[in-house]
Amino acid sequence: MLALLIHAGSDRYVIDAHGIVEVVPSVPLRAVPSAPVALAGMLEYRGQTIPVVDLCRLLGGAPCRARLTSRITVCDLDTKGQLAAQGPSAGRRIGVLAEGVTRLVEVDPDAAGAVDGPTTADVPALGRLVPFEDGLVQLVRVKDLIPDTLYAELTSGNAAASETPS
Repeated sequence: MLALLIHAGSDRYVIDAHGIVEVVPSVPLRAVPSAPVALAGMLEYRGQTIPVVDLCRLLGGAPCRARLTSRITVCDLDTKGQLAAQGPSAGRRIGVLAEGVTRLVEVDPDAAGAVDGPTTADVPALGRLVPFEDGLVQLVRVKDLIPDTLYAELTSGNAAASETPS
């Protein structure tokens, strides 16, 4: 499987490339009062407002550091990353803020030595641990990064915005 290699602190993770729409620079985000700590904020992305999850915070660490390789990976939760579908009607999207976002890699989730990764109720998005280069890499299930109810609350204004006349 083709995947984007990312880092959160000193740990390595991968996101399935088929769900990725675009990787954009880390930019200032609109804060969301009283939001879960892992929600970094809201990103205005090509006419759509999308929630951005800070992977470092989600995994119990400090916020992602501002580095040249810190990026927001825009992922499509519905149509598997079809970049051609832009704008407010493009489907449900989420941003993943991570460090060390530098390259695409091939990983095999069914390789010898791959195992189901440890999960907790607080972080249901972590998938299989897969042998990679000199250690292990863990799959991130993007669709599980933010509960559907919270996603709906955060993006409820998107539909109204797309109905405003130009």
